[in-house]
Amino acid sequence: MSEEGLSFARPYALALLGLVPLLGWSLRVQGCRRRQALRTWSELAAIAEAASHRVRLRRLVIAMYLLGLTLWIVAFAGPRWGTEPDSAIVLGRDLVIVLDLSDSMRAEDLDIPLARWQAARDSLLQLADAVEERGGHRLGLIVFAARPTIACPLTTDYTHFRRVLQQLDGAYPPLETFPLPEEPIPSGTRIGAALELAVQIHDPRFVGHRDILLLSDGDDPAQDREWEHGIVAAAKAEIPVHTVGIGDPHQDSTIRAEHGVLLFAEQPIRTRLDETPLRQIAERTRGLYLASQRQLPPVAEFFRQRIEPRESRELDDDALPVPRDRSLPFLGLGLVCVLWGWWLRDTSGRFLGPRPLRDAPAAAATERATEAFRGNAAPPSDRRV
Repeated sequence: MSEEGLSFARPYALALLGLVPLLGWSLRVQGCRRRQALRTWSELAAIAEAASHRVRLRRLVIAMYLLGLTLWIVAFAGPRWGTEPDSAIVLGRDLVIVLDLSDSMRAEDLDIPLARWQAARDSLLQLADAVEERGGHRLGLIVFAARPTIACPLTTDYTHFRRVLQQLDGAYPPLETFPLPEEPIPSGTRIGAALELAVQIHDPRFVGHRDILLLSDGDDPAQDREWEHGIVAAAKAEIPVHTVGIGDPHQDSTIRAEHGVLLFAEQPIRTRLDETPLRQIAERTRGLYLASQRQLPPVAEFFRQRIEPRESRELDDDALPVPRDRSLPFLGLGLVCVLWGWWLRDTSGRFLGPRPLRDAPAAAATERATEAFRGNAAPPSDRRV
């Protein structure tokens, strides 16, 4: 059984841990102010002698409360590691997403203020949310330009999948997508190589329960039909490739660069959505084509309506481990800490009682100071008892 590393179902909840030291500091300041107020009385020494035996106990009680609060916050964040031993049956499909991060995907020709790659990424984040609602499906991610690379293998950890997506930047794609110096490549858009890699990372045991989703503008300057190699690989593996076309198919657009627009031979490079290869890839692999064009790709709805209803695979082993939730131990330990702190506080007041004073004058001073605090006497003077 493969072991999963530590992750959290709700990592944003860990931000609440910042409140714990603030609360501890607040209680510390409150205690200091209380002691400072007592120093205004000349008989403070007698009062301090009576209360000194409780200081360490009070600090221990506060520490127990703060530790319990910390454990409860961690429990709410949903810590997970290892695998569920009872994940015997997992229903769903395997979907490998292929995302184009070539230069042309930086064009901004949509009806929304986003570049093509940004619209594709945002739509995939919505897809991850939709997949997680039902659960059971595995998602994988491949990004490509001149070369493809695996950004996320097939997984049911949708939080990790979203984190990988959020870290992508089309203006600075991964170095693995750049061409090698010793390996000349006709263009920076190698759709076929990306589809071949998507086929390779699919689980060969689940024929008929696998899909590939390609998001691209289809614009390959080489025009060498390299994408046909991907068709051959997907068709041989019996994996349908669903394609999503992003961009304006009717008008050329320039590509944003760091200082102006992207140039080639001192001329602006122009790009538009080329739907021909995308339609042929989908048709020849028995997939579907989604013409998003200038809109945000509705891939979440597309998945729910066209992919999810298809036959699901079934597993009777732990081949698809689900991260095991570990919230309960943290919740229980937090409760133990809070109850222990409450017991220490209650027991100290009930059984320990105040510490006996050494002499009658000190006791009298304490009594007068106590009455003064209650408003029944005036504050004692600086004279000595």
